[in-house]
Amino acid sequence: MAQKLTEAKIKRIQKLYQKAADLMAQGQLNAAKVTCRKILQINRSDHNAHHMFGLIYKHEHQYIEAIESFKQVIASEKHPNALLEAHLNLLDCLRALEKDKEVMERVIRLLEHYPFEIRLLYLKAKMLDKQGLVQESLECYKQITSFPASDSPINQEIKAYAHLFLQTAPTLPPIKEDIEVIEQLIKQYNHEHALAILHFAQAHGLERMKEYSQALSAFENGNNLFWKTNALIFNQLLADFEKTTQFNWHELSPGSVTEEPALRPIFIEGLPRSGTTLIESVLAESDSVVPCGETPFWLGALEEEARHHNLGFRELIENPNSLICKAVGSNYLNKISAKFEPEKLFVDKTVNTYEYVGIKALAFPQAQFIYTYKNPLDSLFSMYRQNFNLGVHTYSYHPAACAFMVKLSQSYMKFWQKVFPNRIYFYSYEENIERGESGWQSLFNWLNLDWQSEFMQFYDTKREVNTLSSAQVRQEISRKYTNRSEKYGRLLDSFRQFLQMPIEELAQFLSNDGLDSQSKG
Repeated sequence: MAQKLTEAKIKRIQKLYQKAADLMAQGQLNAAKVTCRKILQINRSDHNAHHMFGLIYKHEHQYIEAIESFKQVIASEKHPNALLEAHLNLLDCLRALEKDKEVMERVIRLLEHYPFEIRLLYLKAKMLDKQGLVQESLECYKQITSFPASDSPINQEIKAYAHLFLQTAPTLPPIKEDIEVIEQLIKQYNHEHALAILHFAQAHGLERMKEYSQALSAFENGNNLFWKTNALIFNQLLADFEKTTQFNWHELSPGSVTEEPALRPIFIEGLPRSGTTLIESVLAESDSVVPCGETPFWLGALEEEARHHNLGFRELIENPNSLICKAVGSNYLNKISAKFEPEKLFVDKTVNTYEYVGIKALAFPQAQFIYTYKNPLDSLFSMYRQNFNLGVHTYSYHPAACAFMVKLSQSYMKFWQKVFPNRIYFYSYEENIERGESGWQSLFNWLNLDWQSEFMQFYDTKREVNTLSSAQVRQEISRKYTNRSEKYGRLLDSFRQFLQMPIEELAQFLSNDGLDSQSKG
């Protein structure tokens, strides 16, 4: 039976709830929990307190505890909006635990009660895409674009993303009328993130219609809105590389670090959009290989072991020893084994981890590395034209920053090749597309894996692909994804100028304040 609350208790709860919300916003999660417990002492069925507990647990990645809190809200909440928010947060937690079947079942049931809830339809589209049901996913996105305009930032973002997915879908032709709809939305929207996504959608549509000058302008508009979120300090990234090259890695021979474990990792190193998903997809055709995709496990292991050894993250990276390398490797392997259960060979294609190749190589003496790279201009432009999630790969929002990262990744991998000869395979994306099957045979031979011609039909895969390459990986290998920058000709001259600059000059340029125009070199 519901508790009867006095006016004084109601005011006390409201005050405590505001305090808990402020503490959570400040990142003081433990203090927020204490405050929520005080609310529940007054009223054990308080929906807001249970919901906030769920949000705190969710923020801490304690998804099982978060799910229990949200279920408590769902079981007793009567207000439809609050009930929907609890369901959506519950779905987020289930997705984090990769309970995809339960997510889809719940989404379908919820859509019966909330048929016009754009967030549920968007989630359904993403889950269908993840399962490889591309056409069904596109139908959902089309439905989302037909929804009326909204002032809600989240609704604007979702509708913008739906337009983006439709404009980048390889199976759909570009339609001029759709571009005109996007242009109208750009004039109406007031939320910067949604606006940036719309500019990317517009750019991809114009590119497919071969309007390259207009497309580049649209890419610049989208990237300009995102660039202000960049927090990378490029001079510091360069200084970190110098410290890595000055460390005496030869003092830590691989055999002295750890015994040979039964599991053998293959690490695919590279920048985003460099072909990492393609390589993993072909390797995954072998029954001997377990694909792990992009995981947070390596960085997670580094961070956890740094804390365990009372070291700063950079301190661990710059001064590793045998004990730390072994601990990081064991930590990482435990995470991989718990999720993927590989028996012998597994592939990790997490991008932008080339800085840590030294520790990886020492932690796993039997590990092999594949460094995949593209033509520098194509690599730069592939990242620049890609709308990554906000806050992810923030260098991609400026061509000079992209050029810097192209050069930095090359510098790291050339250095590691000298330190660990015969353990790194340099894979040129364009060259291997030209070589066809013989290129893949060479890679498989280097990895001591048996090659079969049927592996070339990897695009028929039914496995889930969680990266931005999910649509492309379900297509045959094609030259249309190579030398994409050539279509833009002289329009990319400023990008070429950035690539001609030494990395030190790029770092200095990016450290200056005068970056208002992306086209200026």
